[in-house]
Amino acid sequence: MSPRSSPPAALIAARGVTKSYFDGARAHAVLAGVDVEIRAGEFVVILGRSGSGKSTLLNLIGAMDTPTDGQIWFGGQRIDSLGEESRTLFRRQHVGFVFQAYNLIPTLTVAENLMLPLALNKLDRDSPYARVRYFLAQLDMADKFESFPEQLSGGEQQRVAIARALIHKPTLVIADEPTGNLDLDTGRQVLGLLDRLTRAEGRTLVMATHSQEVIGMADRVLTLSGGRLIATEVAT
Repeated sequence: MSPRSSPPAALIAARGVTKSYFDGARAHAVLAGVDVEIRAGEFVVILGRSGSGKSTLLNLIGAMDTPTDGQIWFGGQRIDSLGEESRTLFRRQHVGFVFQAYNLIPTLTVAENLMLPLALNKLDRDSPYARVRYFLAQLDMADKFESFPEQLSGGEQQRVAIARALIHKPTLVIADEPTGNLDLDTGRQVLGLLDRLTRAEGRTLVMATHSQEVIGMADRVLTLSGGRLIATEVAT
């Protein structure tokens, strides 16, 4: 039975969320009855081993997927019941994604990659370059305006991916193992940049990671194991 449907006070709320995949007639639950609330402006880290359900939970709260049971609320709106087209529009307007793979479009320059979310959301149509140049300055990459992704290091590509996730002013930024392809020092720099920019922009950041390095940056840490939330704690 799904939980009650009154809107929560938190920005994001997962209520009794279960996600199952089927192998023939057999169901395999990746998440089982998870309840999570995330407040506006928080930096929340989700810890857990591979297969614990971290990425699945991110996909659900980011409207990339829908739960088998339970509810997902975002800003007082139920997003789990939205159709595919509505979920696409919701993601485009309200969510920025940073993945382990940088997912930059190789045939576009850095500036063109950053302008794409602005164009899709019809933002800053009169002066899109101003916001692009602002973010590149924050990234210390002002000289990479016309560079192509293949001309950048892995750390530089992930910086651009962070800027692309933030440039259209989303309410929520989701990061799934954003330093997985980077060496330790570069990963630390990228994490610091992501933390600084999301806080400067007043965004809510939810990050799934294996890394213990992130815990000190977060406001709160959630730990998943076997598809269940086993711990919630304030980061220290």
